[in-house]
Amino acid sequence: MDIAERIINTDAKAALLMLFHKDPSQSCTLEELAERLGQKPSDLKRAIEDFVKIGLVKEVKYYRFNKEMDDEIQRVVTAKLAGEPKFRGKILEKKLSTGIDFVDELLQGGIPSPSTILLMGDPGSGRELFIYQMVSEFLREGRGVTYVSTDDFPSRVREAIIRFGVDVEDYEADGRMIFVDCYSKLVGSESDEKYTVDPSNLVEQAILLSKLLPESDGLLVLDSATTLFQSAGVKSSIEFLRRITARVRKSGVNFLVSLANGVFHPAIVAAAQEVVDGVIEARVVEELGTLKTQLRILKMRNAKYDTSWVAYSFSPERGLFKAS
Repeated sequence: MDIAERIINTDAKAALLMLFHKDPSQSCTLEELAERLGQKPSDLKRAIEDFVKIGLVKEVKYYRFNKEMDDEIQRVVTAKLAGEPKFRGKILEKKLSTGIDFVDELLQGGIPSPSTILLMGDPGSGRELFIYQMVSEFLREGRGVTYVSTDDFPSRVREAIIRFGVDVEDYEADGRMIFVDCYSKLVGSESDEKYTVDPSNLVEQAILLSKLLPESDGLLVLDSATTLFQSAGVKSSIEFLRRITARVRKSGVNFLVSLANGVFHPAIVAAAQEVVDGVIEARVVEELGTLKTQLRILKMRNAKYDTSWVAYSFSPERGLFKAS
C-alpha cells in the first residue's frame, strides 16, 4: 500500500484529512477533533496515531497538521497522475459522441464505449452543462440514460436538458430516460419522483441502480460524487464507485461521474481517478484580468487522445463550444 492509499484507507482518515486540509494551521486535542467531526474519540484514535507514525500529523500537547509532509504527499500524488500514459490497453473501435464537438476531437472521435468517465470541474466551468449536453446526445441517438441526481431536484435537471431541444418527458414515457432522486432526502423535501433514495445509503443505491441500468451503450450519470463523498464517507463511496463501475463494464454501459475541483485532498481525488477509465477536467483561469474556461483529457484507457488544454465558452442553450 503506497502512502496516498494509506492516508485514506478508512473513512476516519479521510475525514481527518479533509478537516486538516481546509485549515492546516489548526491544533486540536483528540476530543476536539472528534467533536468537530461528530465521531467518537476512540474511533479516531487509530487513524490519528497512524498519521503521527508517517509524519503527517505532529503530536505535542495538541495534534498539529504537518503542512510540509502534506505538500510532499500532494507532490507525489500529482506526479503519479501526471505520469499516466496517453494510451493504455487495447483500442476500443466503438466510439460514441459526447455531443460536444471539440471534446470529440480531443478523443479522436468520441469516448470509447463502454467507459467510466470522471468529469472534474471548477465552480463556474459549466460542468453541469457538459453532463446535460452528453445526456441529450445519447437520447437523440436512441440510447437509454439513467440519471442519479444528488445535487439538484430532477425537475430542474429536466428543465436544463429541455433547453437542448430534447423532450425529456417523451423519453421518460418510453423508459429510455430514468431519474433517481438522491437530492430530496438530502434536503428534507418530499420527492415527486418514482425512484428516490438517501445518498448516504450506498447499499440501497447499488441495489436500485443494478435494476435501472440502461441497455448496452447507454449512459449512467452520477451527479455528483462530491455529495456522495460528503454524505456517505470517502472510503465507502470509492468502494461503491468501484462496484458500480464493475457492473456497468459487464453490461456494456457508459458511466459518467462528476466531481467538483478543489473540495477534496489530492489523495482522495487520485483514489477516485484510479477507479475510472477516463478523466476529463474543466477549469477556470484568469488571463489578463479576464476569467476563461479550459478543458483537457487527463487520461482515457483504450484510446488515443490529445491532452492539450482547449479554451471554450458555454451557454445554457448551446452548452460547451470551442472558443473562437
